[in-house]
Amino acid sequence: MNILIFIISILTFIVICKRFGLASFVAAGYAGLFIYSIPVFINKARYFYYLNSEFHLYSPSFEAMLVYLLVWVVFLCLVLLKSNNLYKVNSFNQSTYLLSKIFLYVGFILSISIYIYSTFVHSQQVLVEGTQMSTIILLIGRWIYALTFISSIIHKSFIPFIVLFYFLIDWALGGDRTLFGIVMMSSIVVAIQLKYNSTYVPFKYLFKMKIFSALFLVIFIIIFGKSIFVSIDTENWSVFFNLFSENNLVDFLSTSFEPMIIFNHIQHVIDRSVEMSLIDFMVSILSNLLIFPSAFGLNSNFYSQMLISSLEIEMSYGVAGNYWAHAYSVLGYIGIFIFALIYVNFLFFCDNFFLKKRGAARVLIALFGGLVSLYAHRNGFDNLLSFVRQILLAYFLIVSLSFFVKIIIAFFKKKIF
Repeated sequence: MNILIFIISILTFIVICKRFGLASFVAAGYAGLFIYSIPVFINKARYFYYLNSEFHLYSPSFEAMLVYLLVWVVFLCLVLLKSNNLYKVNSFNQSTYLLSKIFLYVGFILSISIYIYSTFVHSQQVLVEGTQMSTIILLIGRWIYALTFISSIIHKSFIPFIVLFYFLIDWALGGDRTLFGIVMMSSIVVAIQLKYNSTYVPFKYLFKMKIFSALFLVIFIIIFGKSIFVSIDTENWSVFFNLFSENNLVDFLSTSFEPMIIFNHIQHVIDRSVEMSLIDFMVSILSNLLIFPSAFGLNSNFYSQMLISSLEIEMSYGVAGNYWAHAYSVLGYIGIFIFALIYVNFLFFCDNFFLKKRGAARVLIALFGGLVSLYAHRNGFDNLLSFVRQILLAYFLIVSLSFFVKIIIAFFKKKIF
């Protein structure tokens, strides 16, 4: 079955290239799904944990492979059936990318302030205490980095770009590679569209120096970022360089390559018959409508905690989540079908909005496109929506402050003239 799924994925890629272009969020979503389907293609995955055993890899069951077969079939059908008129019109140009620079400047000032604060907080070890205010500032602050970085690309503003890129790298090397991967996924799509004024980009263009370097850096940081962080933290770079010996690299990729672990969610949910009731599912989803769900005793990460509780040993980290396993735990293969429709249609929504609209909201949608393209595969639907909530809070904070800055500027202009 793995060969059949791989063939369907290649057909999907060909259709996307011909009908929608490589510089689209649909293509970005394809890339994310393809990466996290690697265990399916090679017919190997790994368990969440392994004790005193070298045999931590296994071959997925037919039922688990069927999940990805259904997802890829839905993806292929939708890219065949969806209209591509908007992509062909190519009506967007440099002028449609213009959005208020006030958004960029406000985001830039906020980003610097948050970085200074986070550095101070870390040095005072306040985060270790887990203060609620520190956590909120950093959770929202990282998305201010993200929104401002994308805005700097649109405006081709060099200094904010360099500073924000440093902040993102620093955050990634601090142990959280998710933010960096999401932002880079969004940024690459936006940057290529800006450069070529089209979503239709020949495949060979991906191997041009700037684009290839960006893609390589993203993949490198995502795969090896944790090892770099450990080397910096321990001041021992042998931890990182020793990975590249032949045996160590093979062992590292087989045990630590994230898609190998993430796939196991599906196998585990199927083997252990892990089920989530529709009521629990709806509560965890709708709790994201609140700014602080935990303040009302609600849990927006119910799937992950439910899965952890089903493990034989106690684990509090390193498990992450899986969008498709979450779907299966609620409605089985019907859930997979529904979640696949949501996933692909949302990617089309991001493309449609980004190609047609103007203003700062396009930065928001670009970030959503990167978020869903990459992060959806490694977390449950409820946790994905919690990220959406955090991004919206960061966006409205920048927009609100930008509005007040515009009022102040207009007041002084009126007073002067």
